[in-house]
Amino acid sequence: FCNEYAVPKDQLEHFKDVTAHDIVCSQ
Repeated sequence: FCNEYAVPKDQLEHFKDVTAHDIVCSQ
């Protein structure tokens, strides 16, 4: 599920609560 959430840095704050794990994976 690493590539499940490929959100821009602008949306990182919004997705931080939802999928902090996936965000780190995307980077």
